[in-house]
Amino acid sequence: MKEMTLTTKLKLQKHIYNFCKNLDYEIKGDYIKFKFNIDLRSFLQNQGIAFEHIREKEIHIKYQDIGFTIFNNATEYLTNNNVSKTSDVLILNFNNDEALSKISNLCYLNFKLREDFFFFSNASKFLEFIEFIKNKEQESEDSFHFIDYSNNINRKIVLTSISEKSRIILKYFKEVPVTPNDKDFSEGLALFKNCFVADNLSLPKFLKSSLIKFASRYDFEDRMSLVFQNLKSIVDDAKMNFEIYINNLSIDNIRKDYDNYKSKYFSEVSDVLRKLSQQIIGFPILIASTLFAVEKIKSNESLLWILSIVILVTTIYLILLLRMNFRDLKYVEQLSKKDYQSIQNNNFFIKFPDELEIFTHIKTRISIRIKTLIIVCESYFWILSLSNTALIALMLYYIEVIPNYRIIPISIGILVIIILVRFIMICKK
Repeated sequence: MKEMTLTTKLKLQKHIYNFCKNLDYEIKGDYIKFKFNIDLRSFLQNQGIAFEHIREKEIHIKYQDIGFTIFNNATEYLTNNNVSKTSDVLILNFNNDEALSKISNLCYLNFKLREDFFFFSNASKFLEFIEFIKNKEQESEDSFHFIDYSNNINRKIVLTSISEKSRIILKYFKEVPVTPNDKDFSEGLALFKNCFVADNLSLPKFLKSSLIKFASRYDFEDRMSLVFQNLKSIVDDAKMNFEIYINNLSIDNIRKDYDNYKSKYFSEVSDVLRKLSQQIIGFPILIASTLFAVEKIKSNESLLWILSIVILVTTIYLILLLRMNFRDLKYVEQLSKKDYQSIQNNNFFIKFPDELEIFTHIKTRISIRIKTLIIVCESYFWILSLSNTALIALMLYYIEVIPNYRIIPISIGILVIIILVRFIMICKK
């Protein structure tokens, strides 16, 4: 049979599939047997495909003559011998009576190209994974065994962890397990194999520990398949532990840093909030007491003068306290940023940025709290300034020394002075 193009191969598979759907057939080891059909014979003759004609009853077509192997379903195909072959494949009844083809390592579902369908590649990579780890039974220069024992007859691979005093068995079978067809597991396998290059030093030791940890979570029968499907997570876990080791870190230290960071800055912000809350809670009582006092002494000009001066001085004093709150908040904000930057710049978090997420979350919460408190301080200042200016204006009205039409300009002047003092004190570096 002459060399065929990809399009020709696809058309041939489609024709054979249609004959299988319309004729009685039986799949044998190295050929497919059809009930005799004139149209089938004519098609094979026209295509130049060799076949065996049995007394007008049967037509036998060898797989080697059509260039691909035929299977009834995925279960028949998923065996070590079939998957390890590189020949093209036609599965007649995949899911819901669909045709699944492998032609020149490309996947076709119902004879339409599917680049996002990884049935064949995942099955092939699974066997590649088994062969790769079986070959890791050899001892390295530092007497390290990644695989402690491998038995081809019993089809099992044993890994032992001396440090954790644990032992795990990875069992594989003649059948290749079914994996999700919409996920490509070749990336995980590539990452796994890359852990053994010379530049990665002691990484295989951590990889073995992570593999044992993950494998112990799975049931015995499905363990090998699930380990293969989670190779990327296993490698990520091994690399993280490796980085913790080479950076002289530990999970306990990371947690300690997190707890210290959280408690330290939440405590600082809470102190400012407590001080501010005490001022805000006491403010309505102070206003009510002042109004009551003004009402009682409104006929005594001397006391009104004294009270107005006291309110003005008190306002400036409260602005000083407000300035302290602002400075405390700015200090906490700057220090939290500095500490966060110090944690963020650690080589461990540079290589594993996802592990920094919890610190980032706490820093964000602290920043939001600080911004909220600054807004509260700002609002409190304006309420304080306006209300105290209004009290002073009321007392000036009762004193009657100053004409009424001048009270508003004087009040505005006092308010401007308070605002200027505020900006001078708070904005001063």
